Amino acid sequence: MSSNQPDGATSGGRRRSTNPGAAGAEGPTSGEAPDGNVASSSAGGGTSTTTKQPSCFVIGPIGREGSEARKRSDQLLRHIIDPVISGLGYSRPLRADRISESGRITRQIIQHIVEDDLVVADLTDSNPNVYYELALRHAVKMPFVQILAGEDPLPFDVADQRTIMVDHRDLDSVSAAKDELARQVEAIKSGIEIDNPLTFAVDVASLRGSENPGDRTQGEILQMLEELRNTSRVTARAVNRSDVTADIDALRHFVEVVSQAGSVVDQDVDNLTNPFTSSAHSRWVKQVKQNMNPFLPYRRDTPTVDPLPSPEEPPF
Repeated sequence: MSSNQPDGATSGGRRRSTNPGAAGAEGPTSGEAPDGNVASSSAGGGTSTTTKQPSCFVIGPIGREGSEARKRSDQLLRHIIDPVISGLGYSRPLRADRISESGRITRQIIQHIVEDDLVVADLTDSNPNVYYELALRHAVKMPFVQILAGEDPLPFDVADQRTIMVDHRDLDSVSAAKDELARQVEAIKSGIEIDNPLTFAVDVASLRGSENPGDRTQGEILQMLEELRNTSRVTARAVNRSDVTADIDALRHFVEVVSQAGSVVDQDVDNLTNPFTSSAHSRWVKQVKQNMNPFLPYRRDTPTVDPLPSPEEPPF
């Protein structure tokens, strides 16, 4: 599991005016009512009150019954989200398939997305419905937590949001994900507001349009920082362009041909790697060595090629 921001911080770091965790405070004696409320009474039994627990809605790729997507989604809900969220004083997390009220399911889902105290967004499989629902949550400026089971890259607009990465088949990863989820929810309960791309854009536009020179300057700085960050994203993504991939494929094909023709020796092939080349590239080099023709004489009188330079840091 990993998170793309330091522990104890959430994007923006501003304070919310309400504290959803405070609503779950219990009296001297308490018990959870069937509707998710907490019923409490004084020790003498003279008074009785019902306190509304903060609510949590889960959005994610549910999938068809029996599908792999459904199995994974259920495991994330049952083994990570349910125990952590319920243990922090929220009512049982609700997912679309757990809604039992009669009525239009789409309207009910939207109502939970815009009104519930917390939303946990499972972004696995890059489901378009999930991102639509997450955008609705962004629009109402309400707290949310992102979780991802798998190695699929996040889309451009949410890639810099703090995201809990988990391998649901690895018990250590599951345990770490539960700890991180608890930390993020505790931060939300303490009153820290989580910014998102939509609120950031609105805030910057407001600052830049302010009559206060200081606010305008702050808005211009934030805008420049955002443009710089976007430029770095585009630069990083350019490394994966199809033309670069084609260049690499052509070079690899050449190396494979000359190695099989006996024009290189083992040391030449070994020099195709350095401490910063990827594990996939190292596997390919190993495969090239295995496919070298041992029966062909080495047909080159020149010295072996120099090894690749080892930069202090990876180029990308």
